[in-house]
Amino acid sequence: MQRKIEKIRSSEEIGVKYMNEYEERVLEQQEARQEERKKIAVKLKAKKIPLKEIAEITGLDIKEIKEL
Repeated sequence: MQRKIEKIRSSEEIGVKYMNEYEERVLEQQEARQEERKKIAVKLKAKKIPLKEIAEITGLDIKEIKEL
């Protein structure tokens, strides 16, 4: 196992591939969180919660919430 780890660490090509895949997963997670925030904002908006409060709760800006 240790040899395999050392081989991966020493291989620039494998390292770059690993980092690209890692970054892709991070971006996917960020997009999923953003979509979840939007869903929450839509629900809060439907309950007539003030836009300023929705922005504080979700982290979205008011302009974006208005467009939902």
